[in-house]
Amino acid sequence: MIEDGVITATSTEQTNLQDRITSIYQNLQNAGPEEGVNALVLNRDKHISYLQGGLQRLPSGFIVLDSSRPWICFWIVHSLALLSAPLPVDVPQGAIIDFLATCQNPAGGFAGGPLQLPHLAPTYAAVAALVTLGGQAALSTINRETTHSFLQQRTVHPDDGGGFTVCEGGEIDVRGSYTAMATAHMLNLDKFALAEQAGMVQHIKRCQTYEGGLGGEPGNEAHGGYTFCGLAALVLVDQAHQLDLPRLIHWAVHMQGSVEGGFMGRTNKLVDGCYSFWQGGLFPLLQKLMPDFLAQTSIPLMPRYASSSATATAGCGSGSEGGDNSDADVAVEEEEILQLTARSPERQALDDLFRTKALAESAAKSAATAEEASRAAAAADSDNAAELYHKAQHMLGASTVLQQAVQRSADNLDTVTANAAIICGSLLENPFEQSPQSTDPPAFSGRPEDGIPCRLENSACPLLYNVHALQLWLLKCCQASKGGMRDKPGKPPDYYHTCYCLSGLSSSQHVGGFVLGPPSNQLLKADPLCNVVEHRLVEALEYPQSRC
Repeated sequence: MIEDGVITATSTEQTNLQDRITSIYQNLQNAGPEEGVNALVLNRDKHISYLQGGLQRLPSGFIVLDSSRPWICFWIVHSLALLSAPLPVDVPQGAIIDFLATCQNPAGGFAGGPLQLPHLAPTYAAVAALVTLGGQAALSTINRETTHSFLQQRTVHPDDGGGFTVCEGGEIDVRGSYTAMATAHMLNLDKFALAEQAGMVQHIKRCQTYEGGLGGEPGNEAHGGYTFCGLAALVLVDQAHQLDLPRLIHWAVHMQGSVEGGFMGRTNKLVDGCYSFWQGGLFPLLQKLMPDFLAQTSIPLMPRYASSSATATAGCGSGSEGGDNSDADVAVEEEEILQLTARSPERQALDDLFRTKALAESAAKSAATAEEASRAAAAADSDNAAELYHKAQHMLGASTVLQQAVQRSADNLDTVTANAAIICGSLLENPFEQSPQSTDPPAFSGRPEDGIPCRLENSACPLLYNVHALQLWLLKCCQASKGGMRDKPGKPPDYYHTCYCLSGLSSSQHVGGFVLGPPSNQLLKADPLCNVVEHRLVEALEYPQSRC
């Protein structure tokens, strides 16, 4: 939170929340290693029991979600899939499929309930739920031709501002663009034609704010949910480079709470468990966009250079034997600035922070090496001294930009260090040293075995957020004692927060290559764009009737 000295209801709540979270983390920090490990267990069985109960008769208070019934199905089915848990015995898969079929409008799209108006949001939810259930019965329920027609009807002509209207006479916001694109992607429909028809790219660009995040509509405040929707919609049509990525990354990394470790949805708001996905889910997409980010910051993708200054100096002089004034003679390694994948061999809780600091030092070292090479060339009266000096300035500029980016991404980790470093340091000794036997995902109906790896796939780019702190927040602060997950301590659990807390936990595990707590905490991997378990999405994309 940005402190301005003005006491408000929100700032008071923030102070109270930080005090509460600090107490929780300090208690964990003071616990012994065995007690600490037990305190970081994902309460899988309790969550499964809680979720399975939601597919049966719900209390009367749920009447307020009568127009969101496909969403309830998705939240629960997706959560169970992430947990590798089966459906309840007394709720067969066919019953869910039959109910969702009653929500499908004969003219196209799905409604929030039977006999209601079709809407893009429940259309995405119903399709995602059916894809997650998988199999012939579920996938054949979706009428692709009428769904495609419904999506086409939702487009808004670019002359009228573009985008998608969520329903007949409904609002036009970034949610519409995302749900339309994700639905089209899962069904193998022509999402590129839909995006062009709606002028979607320009519409979403206009939703990016001065902060860097995206609002629901042009002129609205930057918001985590809308930012994910806008970015994911653009990634689905290969147009994310149209956004101001440096500004977006700057905003996103500052949304992670420095004490809590969770994410807030907007500036100067309290953290909320659901943003573990809506904000945390931005980073897998942003990491894939690093080449576009580098292009927008004018950081040169330098060619690979010789590894020693002696080689460079020897080749600098015009009369040096073998000197050809080529780029290969400059004593700077590209990896010294752009190698972002190294991980510490020790599994300390905050290795991400240490890596970013090492990156800053490496960038500065590279610039110094380049300047030294240029001075040596000038002293030798080399013909290419001016060229080498120019390269040195480029390297210095790259170093400065990278160090600034590193500082922004590390700004909010200092307080977390005090809490998480000691906690995770003691827990990372024995529980996480098991060698994986296989990296294949467990079956949908089974449970992860004890040997599932805590280190998953290594990220190809730097981690832009603290996955360790996020997982600590989710495991210690967002699990309800009787099952289900919640907004924050003191709040009751619900299916929405359970879904997106688990989605954020899964994303952080697979993107960060790290599972906090015992290996049984590992969840299945979900597709980062559509948020359905990966193997089910592959099945849907290969379904024979899935091409229109």
